[in-house]
Amino acid sequence: MNSKTTLILVLALLVAVAGIWWLRPASTESPGEEAANGSRPLLSLDPDDVTAFEIKSGDEVACSFVKRDAEWRMTAPISGPAQSRNVDNDVSLLAKLEYDKAYGAKDDPPGEELTSLDKPRRVVKLTDKSGKAHVLRIGNQQALSSRTYVSKEGDDNVYLVDADLNGTLKRKLEDYRGKRVTEISTADVVRVQVTGDESFTAVKQGTGWAIESPEKARADLTVLNRIINGVAGLTVTKFIDDAPDSLRIYGLEPPRVTVTLTTKKKPSADDATAEPETTETTVAFGSAIEDNVFAHLVGAGGATVFQVAKTAMDSVSPALSDVRDKRIVDLQPMRAQTIQLTSASGESITLSREGVQWLIAPPAPSDVSETAEPVAVNDLLNALRDAKAVGFEDGVRPEFGFDAPRVRLRIDVQGRNAPLEISVGGLTPSQTGAYVRNDAEDFVAVIPADEAKKLAVEPVSFRSRNILDVNTERATRISLRRLSERIELEKSDGGWKMTAPIEAMANAGNVSGLLKELASLKGRAVVGKAANRAAFGLSQPQYTLSITLTPPTPTTMPAGDDVEPPAPQTIVLFASRHAGSRYAMLEDGELIYEVEEKLVADLDQEYLDTSLLSFAPDDVAAVTFSSQEGAFRFTRSNVEWSLDGESTFQVDKAKLDSALKALGELRAQRYAAYENADLGALGLDTPQMRIAVELKDGAKRELAISGIGPNAADRYAQLTEQPGRAFVLEGTLVTKFDKRVADFKK
Repeated sequence: MNSKTTLILVLALLVAVAGIWWLRPASTESPGEEAANGSRPLLSLDPDDVTAFEIKSGDEVACSFVKRDAEWRMTAPISGPAQSRNVDNDVSLLAKLEYDKAYGAKDDPPGEELTSLDKPRRVVKLTDKSGKAHVLRIGNQQALSSRTYVSKEGDDNVYLVDADLNGTLKRKLEDYRGKRVTEISTADVVRVQVTGDESFTAVKQGTGWAIESPEKARADLTVLNRIINGVAGLTVTKFIDDAPDSLRIYGLEPPRVTVTLTTKKKPSADDATAEPETTETTVAFGSAIEDNVFAHLVGAGGATVFQVAKTAMDSVSPALSDVRDKRIVDLQPMRAQTIQLTSASGESITLSREGVQWLIAPPAPSDVSETAEPVAVNDLLNALRDAKAVGFEDGVRPEFGFDAPRVRLRIDVQGRNAPLEISVGGLTPSQTGAYVRNDAEDFVAVIPADEAKKLAVEPVSFRSRNILDVNTERATRISLRRLSERIELEKSDGGWKMTAPIEAMANAGNVSGLLKELASLKGRAVVGKAANRAAFGLSQPQYTLSITLTPPTPTTMPAGDDVEPPAPQTIVLFASRHAGSRYAMLEDGELIYEVEEKLVADLDQEYLDTSLLSFAPDDVAAVTFSSQEGAFRFTRSNVEWSLDGESTFQVDKAKLDSALKALGELRAQRYAAYENADLGALGLDTPQMRIAVELKDGAKRELAISGIGPNAADRYAQLTEQPGRAFVLEGTLVTKFDKRVADFKK
């Protein structure tokens, strides 16, 4: 860089410094004009005390606001809600302004060409709660700083505040304008009217809603709340026109949809004699443009056109079918007091709530009431509460089946003047639905057939489901007939033995399990009466169980030597599998019960002791495996095993002991024949394999396994020392015994 260039740069720097010095604010060094500690409040005004605010930017129209109930409302240039946060921010900024310097008339204040306070950039007015107005004129920003010139009405001073007010207070009308379309208290809404493709009117009734037109019906509370909340929370996405020449171009004349909410505000407690204040708010929706629709607030809202989300319009203008309450009845089960049910046969039952219990009304007033099955009552009430229509019918036609309904229900409910009355008719042509009539509300609905089945119950279903409640520890004999098979069991010396068809030890675990099941036997449901037993497969039951119980020990002994002891008690139970379900009844009982599969499975199980062999691997001296492919024999010498005929074969002791352990703990799955087994039919005349063991005490045991079984996995088998008896061996055990010599090689 040459000397000439350097000189020019130095001169330019000097000129710039001189300019800054000349343009700097005039000094106010006179006492009291310099703000203490660098700053001093300009207005000394608490923002919370401001009740009105006005701001005017240049030639633009002024925006005015008033505060009501801690919320700001715009009063000019239009009337409506304001963006309270934006107004609060501006008010707080202005009320808390502090200045650095104040220029009085004697202080040679900056000229108007610098401050622009003769033609202020903005004028703001804050009115406090006493009604005093505080007006500020906001001028230019000080050169090369972020401070702004300000003057106060009624004050000749010029103030320099440490804030870029023109940068901060540059909001436009749309920034102050509230985006919330309505100001509605949802709790005060008493009427909803929607006009459009499907028009309807709904009115509030107590805590619920009812459709008033085009037809009278209960309204869906969820849908009505969605409409009310949708209108109350409707938000502008964009303001379009505050003074449109025509609403037609926006599809608002006539509108596509209008929603009118009527509110009724109760008077305050201080003025209880005053009439409630009723107000209507109507929002009209017009044409759609992309994801928005044009709308405007009818009446008090003026003609301002704005846009809202199309989804908002859809949510407040549902189809009439969606507005109608789909529930067949409006029922809270805990409030039900009495139930009268009449079946198609004409049989009826009356149930009454007594505290936490339901009682069945006796045939005669003098008779004792029977306690109803609580689960059955709850199931009916819950099914009625949850039943929902898939559609509604206009009027009643003969094919609906209400001339002879499957069931009629009449329910008295606490808090209701009239009872609920329901009739369940026939099935729809597709058999997937059923007709239901609400007689009290006079409508016919179609509900799913499965739901109707839960309502069309028989009176007998409310009888107690308890079948047996006995002390089975007093059982001494059990007789079980399974089709043509008969099993007799007797208790002896504290244990159970089978006495027929053979005499042997009984399966103690299975007998104990059966008695435990019977001690407090309860049905899944009461389904009929004994006279109708054939319909449930019980006229010729598949299972007949008879249990003999010793009489309980009397608490007092009768006098005299000739008093006969009480006779043993015998209980007879019938059971059958029928049409995919399980049913049972007592021989002398009047009711038929649907029962769990476990009861029938217990009756099907094996009652002869299923343990077959009992020895440990160390008890075995030799074992022979035979099959159609040949035989091989292992012999024990001390603890080592060897293969007969091949001294070099290394036996895997662990594998052989595993097979012997399974054999020594052998149990039958069940018996195929207790005696006189048809070995040919069971494939045991020529078994597929044999395992013979020789025990150290000289005893021998041999298991023969058939090549066939009752299914693909299990096999018939027998022990040779029980030639007439055959049993079923589980498939997992068969694989443990189906071995080749190589399977035991180390």
